[in-house]
Amino acid sequence: LKMQKRYIYNIRSYYFFPLLSSLLFLSYASHTESIFWIVGRGGSLVTVFIQLALIFNFSDKLVNKFFSYLFFAIALFTYELSLSLPLLISFFALCDKYFFQQRIRKYEVLFYWIILLVYFFVRYFLLKGELNDYEAGAFIHGDFLSISYNFFTALARVLVPGFQNPLVFCFVTLLTFLVLICLILKIYKKQKNSFIFFFICFTGICISIIPILSKGANTHNSEAERFIYPATIFWCLII
Repeated sequence: LKMQKRYIYNIRSYYFFPLLSSLLFLSYASHTESIFWIVGRGGSLVTVFIQLALIFNFSDKLVNKFFSYLFFAIALFTYELSLSLPLLISFFALCDKYFFQQRIRKYEVLFYWIILLVYFFVRYFLLKGELNDYEAGAFIHGDFLSISYNFFTALARVLVPGFQNPLVFCFVTLLTFLVLICLILKIYKKQKNSFIFFFICFTGICISIIPILSKGANTHNSEAERFIYPATIFWCLII
């Protein structure tokens, strides 16, 4: 609802579509691990804190900004999927400036990056939690081929459920992308505000999967679906 009010003006109902997106997020096929598996509870929990941080960030009140920073800090110590939130907040700030001519509050955005730096300091210098190959092996070794592959497979996994047959998965993914392209072209010609909202949400998906680019996402079953749980928020908004 906060994003819709902020980025779409010519919509008839401010409450029906957010409710529909919430129901879709509740029943989305790619959420089985995050809901039913104990190992996936970290993904669902960090998504709650990410959503709270985003909701309070959309408010201009200083006290709400404080709560946004607080929930972001909690999210960082809950699961690493929240590492891309400062980049996401920065992207929203740039959209506010270039699409809606709003002033960027640089210090408010900068504070998210400061919290992220403090988190790395606490984790890697005080708690001795060093980066390993599982968390960031592709980045450490400069394996950009694996990073690119993991990006496209994770993006595809956000859009469609996993399939045991790789050919079926590729076909469904390709069909989904074709439908998206047709939808983008149609929206761009007729509804500029809706196109901007689509662009913001799709970029939100891409930013949200950055923390898992070294791990990747399973395309065959529900394993590792917790990695794409935050990104599906924006996909449900697009649908």
